Amino acid sequence: MAALGLAACNSADSDTASKSPTSKSSSPTEAGSKPNGVEKRSAAAIYNAAHQANAEAGSFVETRTQPDTKARLALSATECAGTVSKTGLGSYEIIVKGNDVWAKLDAQLAKSVERMAGPGASLPAGTWLHGPSSHGLLKGLASYCHTEQFRTPDTASVKLTKGAATEMNGQPAIPVILDGGNGARVTYYVATTGEPRLLKQASTSKAVPTLAYSDFGKPVGAKAPSGKVVEAPTD
Repeated sequence: MAALGLAACNSADSDTASKSPTSKSSSPTEAGSKPNGVEKRSAAAIYNAAHQANAEAGSFVETRTQPDTKARLALSATECAGTVSKTGLGSYEIIVKGNDVWAKLDAQLAKSVERMAGPGASLPAGTWLHGPSSHGLLKGLASYCHTEQFRTPDTASVKLTKGAATEMNGQPAIPVILDGGNGARVTYYVATTGEPRLLKQASTSKAVPTLAYSDFGKPVGAKAPSGKVVEAPTD
């Protein structure tokens, strides 16, 4: 039962800046953080350093805002836990630990998936579904859990430009800008104090999400859910 229309698109950190660049926003670092000098580097070097610094944090909470999607997910290289809401389709909770995936769909989303799957499809709402990461439905639902960004942080492959020094969430930052033309622009805000982390991706394109990041280094602690769990329907 494929999760048609549910999979995340144009948002993986493994995509390069020439495709659909993905950056992150964070809460401010502790007061007194020292300047890191990242703003003295080239725009591409700043972009690369920021993605690397986020990956080296080991974990964080990623909050996504997009016209058709809202999500808040705690992520690490092997774990994911949080919620995703799809406009007009419904919402679900998701847990990923290694190759195991659990998802709990609300009634609206369960019905939406049944309609997309065709006649005879049946999917329990409000119950945790379990299966491997290769399962069609669960793979689609877990596609917002971009755990690969910790293993292979993104690197710039197109021209980026530096903007003027500013602040993001109260933290000094340098913006790095990707101009896609026709009004499409993605701006990456990189911390200039403490670790040179990517603080925010601000996008003017509907296809590219705005992402905010917090809780760097806080363990995800993903584990199998308590209560009733059933195996996901066969693809």
